[in-house]
Amino acid sequence: MPQESLQLRTTFILGFFVLICVFVFFLIEQVKNTTTLVFCDVGQGDAAYIRIENKVDVLIDAGPNNKVLSCLGKHMPFYDREIEFAFLSHPQKDHYGGFSLILDRYKIQTFVASYIKSNSKGFHDLLEKLKQKNTNVLFWYAKSKIIFSKRSSASLIWPTSSYISNTNVKDPNIYSQIIFFSLGDHLILFTGDTTPLPQSYFIDDLYPVNILKVPHHGSKNGLSKKILLKVRPEIAVISSGKNNNYGHPSKEIVQMLQNEKVTIKRTDQEGDVVFTFD
Repeated sequence: MPQESLQLRTTFILGFFVLICVFVFFLIEQVKNTTTLVFCDVGQGDAAYIRIENKVDVLIDAGPNNKVLSCLGKHMPFYDREIEFAFLSHPQKDHYGGFSLILDRYKIQTFVASYIKSNSKGFHDLLEKLKQKNTNVLFWYAKSKIIFSKRSSASLIWPTSSYISNTNVKDPNIYSQIIFFSLGDHLILFTGDTTPLPQSYFIDDLYPVNILKVPHHGSKNGLSKKILLKVRPEIAVISSGKNNNYGHPSKEIVQMLQNEKVTIKRTDQEGDVVFTFD
């Protein structure tokens, strides 16, 4: 057999074998029913990716830059280029900066926001890009609920529409979304960059959770002792940049969590923090 024909046959066999492997991998992925929660290491910012029951892709914030793409590349199936729901806790760049870059590579079906008052050109550019990409922009407020499946949902307890309408506080952290994610038998509380100021408004709506996303990267002006005792998490996740200029997380917050015997996970120490639920 001529050398060229032998090489062609070998290449064909290898290519066919690769296709079979990809097909088998695809089938295995399709029958998996696990939920994966990833607190992405995006440096000094917030981003969390959830793949619910191996079907629905959800993103909560997107960090300040392109680091969120590395997280999605590692944890989102390579054949899936569509994010069903993207939540923005509040319009600050360390939470929305990565969305524009995501839109260049992925389709976002629905973008969920509450408070969008901002003088940031970058944020208004993002809103325009969402419009150009035909993304459905959904505004939701306290008492709203989004159902992903029979066993998974997201419920917003803050901010209320009346507070946004009647309050003239310019700090967007005040309006950070407080969201309960119910993922099967597990409860996760996302807190954005909330501060103690609005916490008296929603503390009565809180209840114990398995995982708490510690507000404001572990800033001492974020998590309060009252909130911690109300939600009593088993695990607290702090998203902050390694050797950041803000001193996050603060020693006071870390000590508070340790005093209550809460397991602490930190993106600045561990990189992506990953949980898998059956």
